[in-house]
Amino acid sequence: MTIEEAIELIFARLCGAYTRNPDATMTAEDLGAGIPNDIFAAALRELRGPADDQDLRIRYVNGNRTKAALGTSWRGRCEEGRRSS
Repeated sequence: MTIEEAIELIFARLCGAYTRNPDATMTAEDLGAGIPNDIFAAALRELRGPADDQDLRIRYVNGNRTKAALGTSWRGRCEEGRRSS
């Protein structure tokens, strides 16, 4: 699995949770299920960007790195996908 594939899988999981409940969060364990640890860690670093931006694609709930939710830009992508399906 590549980092890009892991990022898309993380998006699909977070978007699915968001679709069911906009306040949904996912644990790191659920988010990374089936993704090799090194790839998962690299994907999370990529998603947060060099400045550890909270609202790019993924955000940690209350600063807790074990619970994640969609960040602002991915919420828009998720909502666009729901409208077009």
